[in-house]
Amino acid sequence: PLLALLKHPLASGHDERGRFRRHVRTLELGILRGPRLSGGFAGYLAAIREADGNHWPGSIPKEELAAWFGRIEVAASRLSELAARPEADFLELVEAHLAFGEWLASDTDGSPDELWAREAGAAASSFLIRLKAAVADFPPITPSAYPALLAVLMGAEAVRSHATRHPRVSILGQLESRLASADRMLIAGLNEGVWPRSVNPSPWINRAMRAELGLPPAEMQIGIAAHDLVMAASSPDCLLSRSRKDHGGAPTAPSRWLARLDAVLRAGGRKGAIDLAPHWLEWADALDRPEGAPRPCERPSPAPPLEVRPSTAFVTEIETLIRDPYAFYAKKILRLASPDPLDADPGHSERGQIIHEALSAFVRKWPHGMPDDAETDLLAIGERLFAAMIHHPQVRAIWWPRFIDIALWFVAQERARREDLERIMSERTGQLVIDHDTGAFTLRARADRVEIDRAGRFNIIDYKTGTAPSQALVSQGISPQLTLTALIAGGDGFGSGRLPPGELLYWALKGGETGNKSTALKDVEALVENARDGLDRLIAWYRDPQNGYPAVPRPEIAPTYNDYEHLARIDEWRGASTERTGERGDAS
Repeated sequence: PLLALLKHPLASGHDERGRFRRHVRTLELGILRGPRLSGGFAGYLAAIREADGNHWPGSIPKEELAAWFGRIEVAASRLSELAARPEADFLELVEAHLAFGEWLASDTDGSPDELWAREAGAAASSFLIRLKAAVADFPPITPSAYPALLAVLMGAEAVRSHATRHPRVSILGQLESRLASADRMLIAGLNEGVWPRSVNPSPWINRAMRAELGLPPAEMQIGIAAHDLVMAASSPDCLLSRSRKDHGGAPTAPSRWLARLDAVLRAGGRKGAIDLAPHWLEWADALDRPEGAPRPCERPSPAPPLEVRPSTAFVTEIETLIRDPYAFYAKKILRLASPDPLDADPGHSERGQIIHEALSAFVRKWPHGMPDDAETDLLAIGERLFAAMIHHPQVRAIWWPRFIDIALWFVAQERARREDLERIMSERTGQLVIDHDTGAFTLRARADRVEIDRAGRFNIIDYKTGTAPSQALVSQGISPQLTLTALIAGGDGFGSGRLPPGELLYWALKGGETGNKSTALKDVEALVENARDGLDRLIAWYRDPQNGYPAVPRPEIAPTYNDYEHLARIDEWRGASTERTGERGDAS
């Protein structure tokens, strides 16, 4: 609702409209996309001030955006104050709403005249004048009911444009068409329930009471609708039209008059007299009829020149390159990214980020020993991180209890492992430069946890809040994230020295009935060596300008989630009925 308000064509907030819209776009990309924040205007303003300046979108600095949004908060303060009350006077709500609307629609001169201009503005002004007079003695209402109540009251208002859209075409209602004459009349909406409208029983008086009071029967409106139909159908050239399905896709019934007309014409042997000419239907069919047999399009496989091909990638992107090279191309070369949805419910991504951040913060706080109440300390860290989303029911009812299970299990693992460790690095970013004939290629990774044990080996642990890859997927090189991270660690990419590999583990952190689990990969040295060979071949292949980035070359290992599936038009060249098979792991 906030974004729809700020993107309204009349919104300018005492500013130049183009500059106002640039601020709105920055607010959308930086704050409003993703799960909805709590705290109203104050919560959004705090999020702007606390945002990471290194990843801030748009050209508007966050300090400038905070000042701009602060002015909106001040302008809406009266309306916000009324909305926070358990009950509020209806007239006060209307006046506060009106004051904020005029402020938002005001230009650089502070004039809200454009808000009341043209037919819509005049209708709104007339409605509000009558509304304020009518609700002067209205009892207090719950503020949350105000939008719905106002919408019901405004629903009876009609805004009619006086502009002529086409000099030879007029779109009229039943009332306006009674005295109209035209060379050709098109009568539309001849469905039962639309023309004529259904007669709904009155909740106040029944048929007998209407007759006793001398009121006309409810069916009188059907007679008036029939009269309007006869008047319109008396034109020299008339087309009768109806929709076979309603806006929801449900079948409709023809109007009783169409049914009666059809019966009379059939009885008189004149059924074909009012049918559409056959060539009209043929024209309509020809619009969607392909020439010749259907030809599926080719699988996209763009082959950009070498100078635009990336020379650096994270280990997670290498897995994307294996499973769907086209998605890698769209992200790394075209630099296309799917924006987060608006007002989304917190999902697996947000849950994983919070858990990763909580565990990382705990390890950084206690890099060597741990206190006796380590569980309590980790839960306090998690409580602080979950606070921004705890107003969502699923976070409070499901995520938080599962995090308690995760915290207890994690601390138990820490106590068991730390006796054999010299050093722990949490959320460490590392890289390895690989020389190639066409230039150096930099492989990067952000490891959840790198351990150096007392035997002089490194261990890497990958926290998984989703599904961890199986040993088979890792051995086949389909999910090489952990093995490539080990390759970087072995080359001193994390600053730990050139050490041999020890353990490569996935820690499944799910809590609840599923539980938590530590899974170690087998034959670690062979896996790391195979990962290096596969990476060398992959680099050599895609550094050749003759080789393209095909879309989903192996459907059985296609990624579970693909933001670029529509861009690759997969269903057009593979067929919408093709099912994806094969084992898949979580690439997070």
